[in-house]
Amino acid sequence: MLSAAGLALGVAGAAAPAASAAPAQPAQRVQKLDQDQLRRLQQIRTALARQGVEAKVRAYLAERGLPMPERPAVEEPSSCEADTEVTRYAQQQAKRLTLTDQVVLGLSLADMLPLVEAVQAKHASQAPVSVTGHGKVLNSTFTQLQVFWKVDGKQIGLRGMTGEMLMNPRRVQAAYQAIGLPKEVSRVLGEALAGYVATSPGLDRGRNALLTFNAMATPAQAGTPARIVMGKGLLQAYDALGHGDVAPQVVLAHEFGHQVQFRLGMIDPKKAPTPQGTRKTELHADAQASYFTSHRKGRAMSAAQQREVLDVVHGIGDCNVSSQGHHGTPAQRRAAAAWGQRQAAGKTAVMPVAGFRSAFQTALPGLLSASAPHAIASLPFQAHHSTPKGEPSCTPHPPLGSPAVACSPAPVPVPGHSPSACRSRTPRRRPSPCPRPTSTSSSTTSWPGTRWTTSTVRSPVPSIPPSTSAPPMTPSTSG
Repeated sequence: MLSAAGLALGVAGAAAPAASAAPAQPAQRVQKLDQDQLRRLQQIRTALARQGVEAKVRAYLAERGLPMPERPAVEEPSSCEADTEVTRYAQQQAKRLTLTDQVVLGLSLADMLPLVEAVQAKHASQAPVSVTGHGKVLNSTFTQLQVFWKVDGKQIGLRGMTGEMLMNPRRVQAAYQAIGLPKEVSRVLGEALAGYVATSPGLDRGRNALLTFNAMATPAQAGTPARIVMGKGLLQAYDALGHGDVAPQVVLAHEFGHQVQFRLGMIDPKKAPTPQGTRKTELHADAQASYFTSHRKGRAMSAAQQREVLDVVHGIGDCNVSSQGHHGTPAQRRAAAAWGQRQAAGKTAVMPVAGFRSAFQTALPGLLSASAPHAIASLPFQAHHSTPKGEPSCTPHPPLGSPAVACSPAPVPVPGHSPSACRSRTPRRRPSPCPRPTSTSSSTTSWPGTRWTTSTVRSPVPSIPPSTSAPPMTPSTSG
């Protein structure tokens, strides 16, 4: 792969060898591969010049009530526990990306394209949820959620997204055209981006989990029906961490909770989100998800599975308390899910959605006061009656040159989630990779839900020396 030194040589490319030249040796083939990548990178730069692709993506998402990701502001040190098994997994994936990979992602917004394709897909066959590897359980859970919450799901499209669509030039072209780029520009980008992804070990032919480390819900508007989109990368992470038996159901139930919120008027897509507003709806969706998965008329999960549900939601909390996409700290998300489980314990009747909302609103101040993972369901919940103003702040790790979101993991020991505890834990399926936190890359995620569209917040992208064949272009440094 290309190194920083290789980029510094420029992107004009080398002259093609003469037809009579001897067959390329292994070292020469590697160099030719690098030059192919440089050529495609230059094609991407040229095609994107003056197109305002980021502005078009912002407009596309704004029409659907979905803001672009933003870079988190650095907060004062606090007790927020940002180091979870999910963030460590995402770190491991981010370390696979080279400098060139980061430049390509920063220029092309390639990690937004699977999402655009899934939202635009008119038929489930165009973006089947089966691409996540959990199609059967997701479809059955989706059907059960409609009955459980008494919500007609015929107008909600369940879709799956995978980064492997980036290998198909036509699909990439269609996604670029959907956000408003001209047809010819989109065609050139499709060919160049697909060619680059095919040769990048870090992007792994679109299989790097960070490309779809996401799940979301959208309302019906802007000519697009309501959608729930499940990212293969996010579920792939939970599979690797040993949560593949419960995580798909929990994530889908969370996103379905947002569809319930649309119907209750809890979310107005036309209004700009606030940190407090987003956090409230996300914690409400967590509570709905755990209520459904533990209720005897829902998924009726066992006690062991319910404990695992708490680990799943804890793993995708974030510490960006000042961000409009703040979903709640790991401890708050765990507390909200534990509260939902307690509402279902021993019950036979399902609480109406309006009644559940009212009960959650009463419990919310206590949930916001959660500051440690041990404040969970083992004891009767005691509300502390604090206010959001008194909520503990968090410390996101500053971006370090790789795609990152929410707050990157800081090496803070967490009961049951420290690197040592993670290594000793025996998962249900595959062993957890549990990489130790490093200072070379940082990445994490939270379920974007309805107000936070992608798992990636880009760190500053290194500029590329302009060639003689294209005008210089300053890479975007914000999501």
